[in-house]
Amino acid sequence: MVHAIERPHNGRMTRLESEWPAPRLQTGPGLKNHLQALCRRWGLMLALQVVGFDAAARLARMGGRFVWKHLPLMNRQVLETIQEALRAGHSPDEIDEIARRYTTDLWLGFIETEYIFRRITARDWQRFIKWRSIEPVVDAVRAGRGVVGAGIYLGNHQVGLTALGRLLRGNVAGIVSPYQYSVQQRWMAGLARRRLMRLYPRGDAVRNSIRALRQGRLLTVIAEHSRESKTAVPVEYLGERRFFHPTAAMLAWRTQCPLVLMTCHRLDRPFQFQLTLHDWIEPPRMRRGRREWIHDTTVRVMKCFDAIVRACPEQYAWARQHQIAGVDAT
Repeated sequence: MVHAIERPHNGRMTRLESEWPAPRLQTGPGLKNHLQALCRRWGLMLALQVVGFDAAARLARMGGRFVWKHLPLMNRQVLETIQEALRAGHSPDEIDEIARRYTTDLWLGFIETEYIFRRITARDWQRFIKWRSIEPVVDAVRAGRGVVGAGIYLGNHQVGLTALGRLLRGNVAGIVSPYQYSVQQRWMAGLARRRLMRLYPRGDAVRNSIRALRQGRLLTVIAEHSRESKTAVPVEYLGERRFFHPTAAMLAWRTQCPLVLMTCHRLDRPFQFQLTLHDWIEPPRMRRGRREWIHDTTVRVMKCFDAIVRACPEQYAWARQHQIAGVDAT
């Protein structure tokens, strides 16, 4: 099995590296832009060290409040998306407050991701990330049993995957789409470079994913694959009838590995997160009723995530939900 984004000893490029190449140092304008981004990134790290966590969080939220007050177009789009999803159980004032809190914490999430990704090590990552009921996943992977881990864009999934890579000592794999890789390229390349996670391109992921599960790894899958096809499962999710591809349930059935639902919530204190295991689903030993089990399990997964989002709506990626509503962009 090949580490994505890395260059093997034989000098050849991997499939993922050749299809979605990592940024390389260039000359001319490209070099200038690269150096500017590098300076901003390390400048941010230095500022966090100097001013401290609390002051950095206050500054980030000041930026979020500025966006809320002075960018009405973005705010209106996010507000409309939240209204469509939560209007049945929330008043207009409550929805407005959720949208305001989401926008206020938007910049804070960027800073937290950047800092924790660069700062945490195998020794001190538990200073920033707690876990709740996650022990069965750890025990299964350490015992050599594969686990299918389904998640959504709630809280900070980048921080969660980085922590899982540390916790499970690199026994983590993930299915990656071109959209995900294009917007999260540097972070994903860093995970592979540190051997915390193996990445497989979505178009050729089935064989590698099954192999990873049989090797006893945690395979992470984003459950929000909106897609209209013969295999898509209709589910009422966030106020709309959507069609989701049953990737996680299909892999669990085929490999007889458990399917788990996990999230990484932001806690009340900045730069503090919690990994939580919400559900554990064992595929049946009887090999009958495949289609029904996959359908029912996909519905169960998305219903559970629907309830999780409604419990802490200010941590859900509403801006992204607006952009990809009904589009297979995950």
